Amino acid sequence: MTDRGRADSVSVEGDVDPPAGTEYRPDEHAIRYVARIRAGDEDPPERESAYETRPFEDWATTEGAKLGRDRIAGVVESRLDKSRGVSIAWGLHPDEDAAGDDRTDDGRDSRDRTDSCERHGLAVTVDRWTGRDRDGKVVSEADVGYDDLRDATPESVTATVRFSGRTHTETFPVVVREETDQSL
Repeated sequence: MTDRGRADSVSVEGDVDPPAGTEYRPDEHAIRYVARIRAGDEDPPERESAYETRPFEDWATTEGAKLGRDRIAGVVESRLDKSRGVSIAWGLHPDEDAAGDDRTDDGRDSRDRTDSCERHGLAVTVDRWTGRDRDGKVVSEADVGYDDLRDATPESVTATVRFSGRTHTETFPVVVREETDQSL
């Protein structure tokens, strides 16, 4: 199952504290950052940073998704007595490539997303996990029911990030999913 949270939307603001080497380039309105570190051929190997540049809005959207995930984690944990078996992450919207009937139990299309999500395709996911052994028997289960988890989960999170005198705001849908992990 995949459905939007049912609780009121929330927001968060924060300063981005990126790794060393990250800088705003005003002439390009872009962020230069360390994408990877390469080891040289020397003995012992010298480490050399490989830099990449992204438009500020793209970089800030990713940082906003991280900030939004942290806000949703705090909200969900504060609303539930127990949260064993629940994980919260950010990434591509889970229905980005879905096919077939995408109607939720309340009749909405689960792929309904805000305009900003249409542009970036990102979402915060709240997953309720069930573990099964190789025979299909339940061996672990989340402490909270699916409907209770949806009730505790905001429908969306609006994140505003600040870095180097610039701000960027995005709204991310929050999706609750039922996930199963089965041993082979």
